Amino acid sequence: MAFKKKVKAPGEKKRGRKAADDDEYILESKRKITEWQDALLAPGVDQKERNRIKNRISAQESRMKKREEQKSLGSKVETSTKQWNAVLLVINQFLEKLGGDRCECRQ
Repeated sequence: MAFKKKVKAPGEKKRGRKAADDDEYILESKRKITEWQDALLAPGVDQKERNRIKNRISAQESRMKKREEQKSLGSKVETSTKQWNAVLLVINQFLEKLGGDRCECRQ
């Protein structure tokens, strides 16, 4: 059975989470974790609820770590692309002196 993609009506709101800036997301995550850690220290929290809170903290820390890794990898890709384009520029200058074909730079 194939599922058909639902077509949105004009003016219909998007569903799901809003995409947040990385720094904003990390700050919000830290705030949530602090709030949950405070809830753990509150008296009268039973073991089942304590385990749920610990799981929430762990899951949020995992998401935050993943977001930071993505940010780091993105900057590494950007740096590598700039280096690659610089190398291609040098190669093209060398090829022009020799009268050869040029290489194309990727953006």
